[in-house]
Amino acid sequence: MLIAAWLIRWSGLVALAGLVGGFAVDLLVLPAGARPMAVARRRLRALRIGCTILLLVVTVGEWWLRATTMGGGGLGTAVRAMPVVLTRTHFGTVWIGRAVALLALLALSSASRRGWQRLGALAALGVALSVSLTGHASDWGDLTPTAGIDWVHVVGATTWTGGLVVLVVVVVREARRWPVSLLAKIMRRFSRLAAWCLLTVVLSGAYASWVQVGGLTALGQTVYGRALVAKVLLVLGLGWW
Repeated sequence: MLIAAWLIRWSGLVALAGLVGGFAVDLLVLPAGARPMAVARRRLRALRIGCTILLLVVTVGEWWLRATTMGGGGLGTAVRAMPVVLTRTHFGTVWIGRAVALLALLALSSASRRGWQRLGALAALGVALSVSLTGHASDWGDLTPTAGIDWVHVVGATTWTGGLVVLVVVVVREARRWPVSLLAKIMRRFSRLAAWCLLTVVLSGAYASWVQVGGLTALGQTVYGRALVAKVLLVLGLGWW
């Protein structure tokens, strides 16, 4: 059960980073209308579709995990509890919204027109919001600064890390055929985007740490605190790199 929960959680985060990062690179980093990157853009669309499908699978898995936790039993109890979780809980309400956004993204992720892509990016931001509304930040309420700042944190982190991976895996593979000036322009654009994302992640993460940890002594005395220290070190290392 623990391994299944871990796999579902991390698969969802990776897929969300690929989805948000894919839209960010396509809309904010790659120059509009540049012919040399047509192949890269096709690969970006395929990547977004794959990430959307994986997120749909993960979303069903999260529903099952929540039903298993609430039912407190085996597979049969979890299956019987799933309709109740969907129709009578806050998680179920957010889950339905997330599922609708993902189904819309199946079509929007493959769109080549900028208008439809922007609409798809908004749907991806909605999926990111569902992560905050079903996580620790939702304990303070949906319409609170804590939930909003956590959403900003998720968006900044997925845009930065997902965009970096997408840039390396999808875009740079085609960059050998591009003019050097075009590649330099793309790298400058992503560098500026990454800098803003890093600032967003640091500021929103500092606020979340202040709210959830409560003091410096808790950093070494709680699992969350120790995980936070490791996360900060990783962010500093990636930022320096």
